[in-house]
Amino acid sequence: MTLNPLPDNWSDRLRIAADVLKDVTPDELRVDQPFYDELTLVLTEYRLSDAAFAAVASTVPNPPDWAQLSAAVHASTPNALLLHIHGWLAQARWIDTPLVRVHAQGLLEPALRRLAAHVSDLDITPVKDD
Repeated sequence: MTLNPLPDNWSDRLRIAADVLKDVTPDELRVDQPFYDELTLVLTEYRLSDAAFAAVASTVPNPPDWAQLSAAVHASTPNALLLHIHGWLAQARWIDTPLVRVHAQGLLEPALRRLAAHVSDLDITPVKDD
């Protein structure tokens, strides 16, 4: 599976990821390491600006509140949603494939679709490869 068949447009890649996820079970996501890695790369192409991070950081629990995933996906501002997603990814130090946990609750696809729909509303900067 590949998420990069279109030109460099982040919202398109997020939508493609959501389209792929609708047909992928949590177990399939867990074992398809290349897809999981590519999904992680797509989600971390951009980060919040320092000002946006400061504005929403107090509203996003760290570590994530796994019992409140639905609120994170459906009730957050777009900037807060991106910070939630990055918080989920950061848990990979302690939890194997944390996005699977979100996908198992049926919330990863809607999170990606919501983020894709609001890319223009995000206060983000590209992450530079060193």
